[in-house]
Amino acid sequence: MSLIFKPKIPTSFRDTPEVIRKVEEGRIIRPLKYWSNKELQRVVDLRSIGISLSECAKILKRGPTTISAVIVHHDLYEKIAEKKAMLIAEVLDA
Repeated sequence: MSLIFKPKIPTSFRDTPEVIRKVEEGRIIRPLKYWSNKELQRVVDLRSIGISLSECAKILKRGPTTISAVIVHHDLYEKIAEKKAMLIAEVLDA
């Protein structure tokens, strides 16, 4: 039994910079699609009536993680909660 460490990593992993470079060369570069104020308001409206992230994504033709990210990035939690409270108040007053 030997106390010397012998790495058992395959040699294919030792050339990772080349592998990473190949992956970066083959990636698809998409144009950025910014959020308009109208779209942000739609997210607030849809989420306040209880529409799921995946359904919002289908309606707005975006990804569900994109919807989640825009809510976090623009801090829309408070606006969604206010809109939801307003809708509940309208129902209770009617």
